[in-house]
Amino acid sequence: MTEVKRIKFITFRVTPDEYSQIERAASESDLEPNNWCRDLALSVANGGQRFTINERILHTEISQLRFLVVHGFSGIFRRNTAEASTWDKLVTQAVQSTKEIVIELQSGSKRG
Repeated sequence: MTEVKRIKFITFRVTPDEYSQIERAASESDLEPNNWCRDLALSVANGGQRFTINERILHTEISQLRFLVVHGFSGIFRRNTAEASTWDKLVTQAVQSTKEIVIELQSGSKRG
């Protein structure tokens, strides 16, 4: 497979401290600072978002917790079809209304 030839340049200046931050972040991704900056810029330009290390850890923890809650309660309610049906509806509603739930939680209002 042929590699795309890159012929355009983008440069910018940073302080020594900023360079150290970029260098540290790049090394955590096993990239050189220039490649890390290019990947980040292209990712954002294409509508993607990169997680910081803390955001990635938090996302992983929340994902694991969600998995355990959904599957744990599904197992508990399996014996009672009425409760299982109600739980399945709540899970479906949460999945379908994720954006609205996030907006409501960020606004500080309480569900009732």
